[in-house]
Amino acid sequence: MRDVVAREITASSSVGDVVVQSAETPTIEARSEVGSIEIRPLATTRSITATSNVGSITVLVPSGIEYDVQVSSDVGDVSVGIPTAPSAPRSIVATSDIGDVRIAPER
Repeated sequence: MRDVVAREITASSSVGDVVVQSAETPTIEARSEVGSIEIRPLATTRSITATSNVGSITVLVPSGIEYDVQVSSDVGDVSVGIPTAPSAPRSIVATSDIGDVRIAPER
């Protein structure tokens, strides 16, 4: 999905990648059973949830915005390269059973 305006976006795939870019929405939910997830939200997005059973998750957010971040991977590396604060008004929850999870600023 690209350049979408909506109140909420939910994207899922049984087998294959999920990509959400430039979406003007307060809520993004992405799920993939087998495949990677890439999310590039706009500053208007307040809640991001990404879940993959087998596949990496990458969330690239606008620079300078704090998020309450909860990330995990049972088998894979986890990297958070953005300002985080538990009381931030924006949140990211990213979970992969098998795969890397990366949260970073958009470049």
